[in-house]
Amino acid sequence: MDLAFAKARAVGADLIIATDPDADRLALGIPSAGGFIRLSGDEVGLLLAHELATRASTKGTFANSIVSSSALRRVAEQNGLAYEQTLTGFKWIMRVENLSFGYEEALGYAVDPSHTPDKDGISAALMALAIADRLTKTATTLGEHLSQLKQKYGYRPTAQVSVRVENKAVVGEILNRLSQNPPTSLQGQAIRVEDLAKPGGKLPPTDGLKLYLANGDWVILRPSGTEPKFKAYLETSEENLEALKAEVRKLLI
Repeated sequence: MDLAFAKARAVGADLIIATDPDADRLALGIPSAGGFIRLSGDEVGLLLAHELATRASTKGTFANSIVSSSALRRVAEQNGLAYEQTLTGFKWIMRVENLSFGYEEALGYAVDPSHTPDKDGISAALMALAIADRLTKTATTLGEHLSQLKQKYGYRPTAQVSVRVENKAVVGEILNRLSQNPPTSLQGQAIRVEDLAKPGGKLPPTDGLKLYLANGDWVILRPSGTEPKFKAYLETSEENLEALKAEVRKLLI
């Protein structure tokens, strides 16, 4: 994205679109304070979700993973659509019955699952372009539109914290430590801890813990499925984001 930012500044671009080599993921960059910023996966998900939810032809269910923004539930509810939460990975999202839109924070989006039953950066990019093009007719920037949607749906920032280890066995040790002795408070607040590995929950068992704070913030602690990392995902207010990230990082060390 650094090269894309430099090119965009040089040509005065309004929008940056980037995909990974197999084009199944999408990243967007927009102008900000004289430069460019990359939108998070949850921010792009909000843009695409609102676009689809407000189309009269859209029916069915919206879904995203447990580590993605809770705002998608409110997009669905406010527009009379069903919502489901899934485990991480599109293999779970695509199992949702009657899925009409699915995404996860790791830049994966299914905007037309009946034709492309997986995450797809190309169809998502086309929808993003259509949104941006329409906004130009009302002299509204994509950033302004996104700000309006965040207010409408009560969007709160999400973030990821991770610790890389040299020996993958350490990941299991961290998980065991947290599972055997889960934290009882964060930022001075008592928390409720859900062990995601225990059967009987709404979702199939999976390694990890979810921490629910009294103010509505949440944190998910889980091992990476592909790398020697232990990860934490969180959602909180803009003003509390860095402080919560710093406190969560201490849990992983």
